[in-house]
Amino acid sequence: MVKPKLSWQGIGISSNPFQKEEPLSLHLQAYLEEAADSAENHVLVIADRMQVTNYQTIYGLTQQEAERIALRKGKEKQKNLERILRARRIRNVKVLRFTDVYGPEQEATLKAVQEIYHQNLEIREAVTKCIPKRLARKAEDLEMAAEYALTEISLILSMEGVKFGHEREKNYDKIALMINQKYGIGNMPQFIYSKKGLEFVPGRDAPVEPYSSLVSKDRLLLTDSKRQFKGKVDGLREDEAEKAVLQLRKDGMEEGEEPSGFYERTIAPTRRELRKPRRRLMGIAASMAAGLIGLVSVAGYVHEDAKSIRQSHCSQISIFGLNGDINTCYRAVNDAITKANQDIQAKYHLKNYFRTFENGKQAV
Repeated sequence: MVKPKLSWQGIGISSNPFQKEEPLSLHLQAYLEEAADSAENHVLVIADRMQVTNYQTIYGLTQQEAERIALRKGKEKQKNLERILRARRIRNVKVLRFTDVYGPEQEATLKAVQEIYHQNLEIREAVTKCIPKRLARKAEDLEMAAEYALTEISLILSMEGVKFGHEREKNYDKIALMINQKYGIGNMPQFIYSKKGLEFVPGRDAPVEPYSSLVSKDRLLLTDSKRQFKGKVDGLREDEAEKAVLQLRKDGMEEGEEPSGFYERTIAPTRRELRKPRRRLMGIAASMAAGLIGLVSVAGYVHEDAKSIRQSHCSQISIFGLNGDINTCYRAVNDAITKANQDIQAKYHLKNYFRTFENGKQAV
């Protein structure tokens, strides 16, 4: 079978704006590799801004705050996907954000799809079923919650290339195809579905999307250490072990390969790439700490030298200056400190390093 020139897929972000970090599952990596192999060139579209209406209607955020959070999450997701691709040496995939692909054609298609949604009861009911029940129950405005699905459908109809996806996206795909065939809107959509499918997570009744934001202590992650990975595999219940092995096979573990060997070959390189920025920051922090230590050492040297300069000038005070009345003594000492300060300023560019005395007290 000849590969298409171009394929694309959507990658979601968490529907919870307050989730600080999104897990990067092992299955996501295998899914991306499969997607990259689906065409000569592949595009990942991060559906970040698409979550804005969900953040508004489910969590009551303002549009400005919802956009800020969604775009921040999208930027972080983009960076992580690019790191995974680098670690796996995948070069035919480009990671884009929603705003990178959303132009006049997509906007016009969305408006047409929205109009059909409001006029056609069959389409309206089908779109409403695309809204996850857990989100629909929380939404204050179901019309606003439907915007995610409508935008997804409009992308399917307006994006170039074959859409790559998994079975959970088939409802969107069917609606897009129905609209194209019945109303002639957009491009005739084409689809490729993942053979690796969804991800099995121990303790879950239903599988999840590879890019799901599900947080689970049993989920195999690309950020797991070797010890964490081994603990998760060894801790599987007997009734889940077979499913877990099948999942590891989908994720690239070879027949007869030990989990430790699989970890070193498949997870460790990606984990190192994902941790690089943190290491760089730690390196910068270490350099700054070393610099501060150096500054402290330099400051200590300057202070000791300055004291030596002051002592040199004070030792030159005549015996008459020290044996006179108290004011004469202060004047003699202040003259010595002033001369010392002048020498210190000339040498280190530090003005008035030592304080002089006024009325028996050292002046500020």
